[in-house]
Amino acid sequence: MKLSHDQVVRPITTGCGRGAVAIRAAAFALLLCAALPVAAQTAPATAQRLFASGFEGTTTIVPPNQANFWGTGGWTDITGTDSTTGFTWPPNIWGGGGGRFLFLTDPLVVDAANIGSYMFNQIQTVTGPKGNPTQALYQQISQNVNGTEPMGTSPTTNLFNILPSGETSDLYISYWVKFQPDLVEKMNNLPAGPGIDNGGTWRAFFAFKTGGQKAVTGPLNDPMNNGDYRVEVYVLTFGGGTPYWQVLADNNAGGGAPLVNNWVVQNRTVPVPVGEWFKFEIFWHRSNGADGRVWVAVNGNVIADHNGPNMGAWNLPINRISMPTVYTGSRMPVYQWIDDLEIWDGFPPAGTPAPTDTTAPSVPTGLAGTAASSTQINLTWNASTDNVAVTSYQIYLNNVMIANTTATSFTHSGLAAGTTYNYRVSAADAVPNYSAWTATPVSVNTLPAPASQAPATEASTVVDVGHCFIATAAYGSPMARDVRYLRAFRDQYLLTNKLGQWFVEQYYRLSPPLADKLRAHDDWRAMVRFALSPLVALSKWLASGETFEKQTSDRP
Repeated sequence: MKLSHDQVVRPITTGCGRGAVAIRAAAFALLLCAALPVAAQTAPATAQRLFASGFEGTTTIVPPNQANFWGTGGWTDITGTDSTTGFTWPPNIWGGGGGRFLFLTDPLVVDAANIGSYMFNQIQTVTGPKGNPTQALYQQISQNVNGTEPMGTSPTTNLFNILPSGETSDLYISYWVKFQPDLVEKMNNLPAGPGIDNGGTWRAFFAFKTGGQKAVTGPLNDPMNNGDYRVEVYVLTFGGGTPYWQVLADNNAGGGAPLVNNWVVQNRTVPVPVGEWFKFEIFWHRSNGADGRVWVAVNGNVIADHNGPNMGAWNLPINRISMPTVYTGSRMPVYQWIDDLEIWDGFPPAGTPAPTDTTAPSVPTGLAGTAASSTQINLTWNASTDNVAVTSYQIYLNNVMIANTTATSFTHSGLAAGTTYNYRVSAADAVPNYSAWTATPVSVNTLPAPASQAPATEASTVVDVGHCFIATAAYGSPMARDVRYLRAFRDQYLLTNKLGQWFVEQYYRLSPPLADKLRAHDDWRAMVRFALSPLVALSKWLASGETFEKQTSDRP
């Protein structure tokens, strides 16, 4: 999987200045208006989910067994049934074959007793992508033949290989990933050597390879390394500096033919998230013709979408899907967390697939509110129950959701003095299944304003309590990271000029009924999130970090 220098394409980069504030506002408004009709479209729901797991329930990594080691490597297994999805490890797609963790340490000789000194995998309880406690896969390589320095020509690897016995459909795979926080440091300022370019290096992220099938499965269930085509996703720092994405296709799949680079796509626009959860997605349709496709996205932002032939010279089927992978030319230790894996036989239909767990939590009881001041209300309620576990509560103001929390209390501040606010609360589990909200809203009046407090102006009221209605409905929470970026753009660029203020006024006037319809259709919500992705990217580029950090639950 290691990159050679002739597989690195260095793109031409250009720079551009930022336009005037009014132009930014107009562009944002036009893009949003263009995106809204997408909500009325639906995609055919034809794809089938083949496997899904959040590493919950009885999911277990089996301790290393010496029978599965051969000297410079070995296999270990993951078993058990995920209680939230009903699927059992390992994945069996395309007619079976299963999957196993692969450890490679060549030239070091290892066995079941000492492999843990070099690499290991665990199921850990961590704060997951949704901000709640969850089980996740943790993978680490601690050292290689050179200790914690770059491994040079050693193929030190810790990856999970799906080993299908045939290839019968397109495939879509997604999972959440969290890289170690010092990834940039580990991948820069490295000594000269194999796989290092001006102090920078590579980190393999995902791959599939073709190959033949053994007539009889060997005792180690190892696939034949005789393929003619692979696609691999990398994080690179070649040249030193900020990590960037690369997706390549070649014939380096073990078949022994002279290297042929079929295509390479580099993306320096979509950032490589470090120290935070992000969603990785890949889809492919294999073909010898122009309809072949490989599509890759990070947090909904496309990093590669290549169309054209993607079969090897010998038309071999895929026999190895390496995901997730820890394999890099950087310093050690290297590690990552993985959660919420899904595999489909095509692009999944818009919306959430029908889960195995369909039981919603009980409705929260005992909702009560107290005015703490003229600008703050404190809410409390009794915990709900669920057949698996309650993972979050949703708080609604005037029947519009304003926040998600894992606690049984909520502080709502930044309010107007002497004003009545009506609240409801619902509960959700990890699927998520949502309970009904509290039947009767709780009304709370903020205290009167102190004599010295000036009344709120119309403009400040819009900023403090105006909702980003459609985005909130699409993402499910006003505290979703992308929604906060949209609000930051609103505050920094739209509300500071007449054109932007006019647009915000029209948006607040027209969007509530659209948002109400949107909340009732999961497929519409997914499509709107996709349509809003360029707006979110624009907001991330333009909005300042200070403005973004101000977007808290106090300001929906």
